[in-house]
Amino acid sequence: MMCAFRGSTLAVGDVMGAAVKHGTHPSRGEVEAVSQVVHRLRQQFPELPAEAIDDAVNGRYVELDGRPIRDFVPILVERVVLSDLISGHRSTST
Repeated sequence: MMCAFRGSTLAVGDVMGAAVKHGTHPSRGEVEAVSQVVHRLRQQFPELPAEAIDDAVNGRYVELDGRPIRDFVPILVERVVLSDLISGHRSTST
């Protein structure tokens, strides 16, 4: 799977290309918002590999591709990934 949000520096061209490939045309604001989601989740879960967080965000982001209302995509991605990471973190730490 190609990770559109991997790395500490957001490659806007890669994100736009990946999204367009899936039929979505995200705004620059959406791309930046999802990049900020990655950053916040990495800070919240420093014990997890950055690649795991990147892959989780990218996977959930792709699931929301094609939705007509894009304003809430970054928020939805963050909430679902946060829930996934908390659930996974609890199950591996107990």
